[in-house]
Amino acid sequence: MDSVFSFVVGILTTALSLLGFVQQHPELPQASKDQAQQVAQQAITQATQALMAGNKNPIHAPSPTVGTQDYKGSWFKITHPANFVAKAEGADEASFTSPDGLVEFYVYSPQWSGNPVSYLQPLSTEVVESDTSNPDVKSTTNSYGATHHKKITRYVTFAANDGSYKRSFVSVTAGYVTSPDSSDYSSKTHTVFGIKYRDQSAYDKHLNEYLAFKKSLVQYAD
Repeated sequence: MDSVFSFVVGILTTALSLLGFVQQHPELPQASKDQAQQVAQQAITQATQALMAGNKNPIHAPSPTVGTQDYKGSWFKITHPANFVAKAEGADEASFTSPDGLVEFYVYSPQWSGNPVSYLQPLSTEVVESDTSNPDVKSTTNSYGATHHKKITRYVTFAANDGSYKRSFVSVTAGYVTSPDSSDYSSKTHTVFGIKYRDQSAYDKHLNEYLAFKKSLVQYAD
């Protein structure tokens, strides 16, 4: 019976956290608010059913399976956990907050190139913990001469000054250049994935969901 009560407490706490997050962010789209309320109601219903079942059907899982949901931007589609609250940050970027408030996923995926409004810069309340870039150039030669495809993957982590969270992102810029050292791209693309997390435990808890989130991105063509 203890396992049932532990499960019920956990699921109700998650539902209340989700509803509290919505109340704290009145600027969220109505569709996101409706989605959050629906997920919370489903959680409450499941908790009620678990209490009624009692010891007849002991529950060992720490949290229910929530499934996934698609989010569509202007030029992309991405799949996120169904109980995460989606928020458009612009036509080409969006964030997705977990019901427990421990993590926030982020994606920037324009039609071609460009930059997020502010995500790549540290806030005044953040410090740069790490910032590394890995260039990769593939050169080929044909009857017209040499062509070079250049891809730069940048890994960055910002940390809040008060230690309340960290924010990590990977920025991938790719396109053709006239020489390996050139930064003048043609057919340039830019994609950014990010995760904001309260601590390492929160990061580890949602890591598999974040990896699936990144892998699910579908970029639309012209």
